[in-house]
Amino acid sequence: MKSIEDRLRDTFRADAETVRPETMRGLPDQRMRPARRAARHGAWRQAVIPLAAAAAVIVILLGSAVAVPRLFPGRGSPTIASGPPPPFYLGTRDGAELEVNNAATGQIVAQVPQPRKGAVLWIATATGRLTFLVAFVSRQEQQKCTGRLWLYRLRLTAAGRPLPMSLAATTTLHGLLTSMSRDGQVLALMSNGCNANPATSLTVLNQSTHQVRHWTGPKPREVASLSGDGSLLVYATGSGVSALPASAPDGSLAHRARTVAPDHEFGPGTVADHLRLAPNNTLYFGTHRGHNGWQLRAYNLTTGRTRLLKDLPGTSLGIVSDPSGRYLLLRYGLNRAPRHGGGPAAGLVRLDTTTGKITRLAAHASGVEEFTGEVVLAW
Repeated sequence: MKSIEDRLRDTFRADAETVRPETMRGLPDQRMRPARRAARHGAWRQAVIPLAAAAAVIVILLGSAVAVPRLFPGRGSPTIASGPPPPFYLGTRDGAELEVNNAATGQIVAQVPQPRKGAVLWIATATGRLTFLVAFVSRQEQQKCTGRLWLYRLRLTAAGRPLPMSLAATTTLHGLLTSMSRDGQVLALMSNGCNANPATSLTVLNQSTHQVRHWTGPKPREVASLSGDGSLLVYATGSGVSALPASAPDGSLAHRARTVAPDHEFGPGTVADHLRLAPNNTLYFGTHRGHNGWQLRAYNLTTGRTRLLKDLPGTSLGIVSDPSGRYLLLRYGLNRAPRHGGGPAAGLVRLDTTTGKITRLAAHASGVEEFTGEVVLAW
């Protein structure tokens, strides 16, 4: 059975070929109007032209300064918590059973009973060190872009044992759920060609205000990720990583979003993928060239600067941030050694982005370092 991560990505990309240039609106015709000329004395022109040139230089410099991507103007640098990482994370091995895992070892602490028969475990988010929101969708309608969402609140004891889940919210979805805010009130959805409109691309639903935003454009190649407060949406396009304020007016993605990390900045043939927007205003993502491993990068939404964190092996990458944004769980695809049976597997490590320290998590009591399908949902 495919993992949730694979099911979501496969469904998301299923209709990528249905978007064609003719489905997009053209840019408005912005013509330059000739300025009216007034007769002036030759000496006057000689005095004014140098001043105008200097003013033009000032305008260009000011314009360049304004053009620097600053998605959170007025905010300081991201604040990184100095405490220890959360003790447990939520994961699944078969896409159906929800498990609580020890974040220091990867060992299964407990299994969480399914709260609703017929519903499909979909995504989850951490609301605290021992609290989570878990989303389930209706099985029959999940591929039709219309279905029911049940959002459950899960609490763990200090030992990692799950308490009975309580229903936090339920709603009808018109689109494929890809991400949600930390409180579950803001949902990001992908249309995936729903309603015979392949140009409709991204939707943000605010359940508190009942506000819905729609943007059209070529389909992103990567599942969109919401910020913890639901105010910003990031996604990967054919040219790099783009960011879009969740409050932006309806319209074209080409007009409302901006590219913050172009692919060409990381070398020819490099593709940015697997985005995670952390609560500390940092966007984590991977870049790769073919099947030659991954480079984990961090983009600072305040300064607009990108830095390389780590080089990772494998052909796939999964990134999950803890609530502070300092610690990451990284899952990457591997080719298992022949003595372990050969074939694909996955490694799971914990990264401290402040110190650069990597801790490898063991998947089994035997101490074998390769995971056999664990997907981390929330931490």
